[in-house]
Amino acid sequence: MRIQHNILALNTHRNLLLNNTNGNKGLEKLSSGYRINRAGDDAAGLVISEKMRCQIRGLNMSGKNIQDGISLIQTAEGGMNEIHSMLQRVRELSVQSANDTNTSEDRAKLQLEVTSLFDEINSISERTEFNGMKVLRGGGSIDPRGPSGGGTSGPMLTGQALINAQTSFTERLVQSTLEASENMLASDYGLTVSGKTMTLSYITDSSSGMVARVWPSSNPTMEIDNADFFTEGSLWIDEDRIVAHEMVHAVMAASGINMDSMPDWFIEGSAEFLPGAKERLEGSVNILGVQNTINMITSSTKGSHFYSAGYAATIYLDQKLRQSGNSEGLKNLLEYMQSNPSKTFEQAMKDKMNNQSYSLSTFVNDFKANGASVVQNVLTNAGVGAISEITGLDGDGNLVFGSPKTNETIVPDTTNKIDSNGFNYVFKNNTHYTDDMLASILFSNYLPTIDEGGDMKLQLGANEGQNMNITMPTITTDALGLNEVDIEVLPEHSITLLDNAIGALSHERSKLGAIQNRLEHAYENVVNTSENLTAAESRIRDTDMAKEMMNFTKQNILMQAAQSMLSQANQQPQGVLQLLG
Repeated sequence: MRIQHNILALNTHRNLLLNNTNGNKGLEKLSSGYRINRAGDDAAGLVISEKMRCQIRGLNMSGKNIQDGISLIQTAEGGMNEIHSMLQRVRELSVQSANDTNTSEDRAKLQLEVTSLFDEINSISERTEFNGMKVLRGGGSIDPRGPSGGGTSGPMLTGQALINAQTSFTERLVQSTLEASENMLASDYGLTVSGKTMTLSYITDSSSGMVARVWPSSNPTMEIDNADFFTEGSLWIDEDRIVAHEMVHAVMAASGINMDSMPDWFIEGSAEFLPGAKERLEGSVNILGVQNTINMITSSTKGSHFYSAGYAATIYLDQKLRQSGNSEGLKNLLEYMQSNPSKTFEQAMKDKMNNQSYSLSTFVNDFKANGASVVQNVLTNAGVGAISEITGLDGDGNLVFGSPKTNETIVPDTTNKIDSNGFNYVFKNNTHYTDDMLASILFSNYLPTIDEGGDMKLQLGANEGQNMNITMPTITTDALGLNEVDIEVLPEHSITLLDNAIGALSHERSKLGAIQNRLEHAYENVVNTSENLTAAESRIRDTDMAKEMMNFTKQNILMQAAQSMLSQANQQPQGVLQLLG
């Protein structure tokens, strides 16, 4: 017998500690509900469980993403549903207006409702938002460097490189188009400006629908953007001619003539008359016919057909002026107005016609009755893209066209600076475009397109690449091709335009509906996958309560037994005292 080391007590104590540790682990598992509370419980199981948790939480969030995407689509589709209803109403009004039992006054009242409905369509397009995003204005991100399929991509310039690029582009723009247009205005219209400043501003404004526009004043600003210039039919329009068109407005405003008194048809028609608009006129005639195109001069819709009518009317006015003894037609009228800035357009026209009873309304009625021959003359005249040079009148008093005025004669292809005593051109800083991008945007051909904005990405899964892109459309009267709807003048043609718009809107709604159905199926799949993965993770990490309770009970019994046996083992050395006694 030994008293220094009670081996039996040490063994019993070790078993007691082991039973206590195991009992504590069991109590931890029972209280937490997890089988794995630390890596030591099951290292491999912990790794697998954590990977599964990443997927589960990602899937749950992607389910929320999908629901947000569905909500966005439902928001957009709700706005489009209202627009659809308004288009149906406008079509109904067009059918009503097409009936000749309606007077001109009746049709004018019907057109007022159409105008109001179109305003509301654009208002709905602007106000329909989801989380601050305008979902009917191409709600995705839009590349400011140019329209889809056009423009030149590349790195954005900054600092001095940007300034150099802007200066280079501005010089080329001045040399190739602006000063050339000024020279044409001086030679063909007799209008000159001196000491005035034009500010050139390059902007991103896809909603404007114009490549260039002028804010008229004595020192005007020309804005140039990358939006399509709207036109009817399969026509092309060179951007240099659009700039030349806008230069007419700028020079007229800066020259001091009474521009406020000019009718809209002349303001736009004279701007078309300078570079020529044969293709536009031809497109309108192909769609509307000659007489309906002429009748558009009194339309309240200032679209492409109105421009065509204004162009033809301006040619007709030039012919009437020449017949009245003004050998240079419009040039004589505009020079007279610049010399007499207090004269209104109508008064100046009467003076140059030597007929004080020939009012603007008289001219418009005259043009409607007799303008068809001028239209036919322009359409049969040879030349691509512009009218020919007018050389005078024939024996019957009709205009005689000489050599075709082509793009090359409108804007000479030269790198030499054109002498001009006109505008001083100032570049307005911006950071949207590089030099090459601006050149590509301004001097390329555009076809009218409906802007569907940029792609919007929805994250549908838990991992990289598990997403889909949706394209939110731009739903405005412009995008739907409704600029030419005029049920007062062209009710039957308006029916066709509205059929096209309703079809286009239906197409966009059907695309969004298909995407919504896809997202709903994707959501069900994500929820099902998350549920199954959660069940698998639970089997690895969660506690089997019945089994763990059985182990816990066993450990409790063993611990109590060990405590009892330790007490007995501690008593055994006392037997040595009896031997010593």
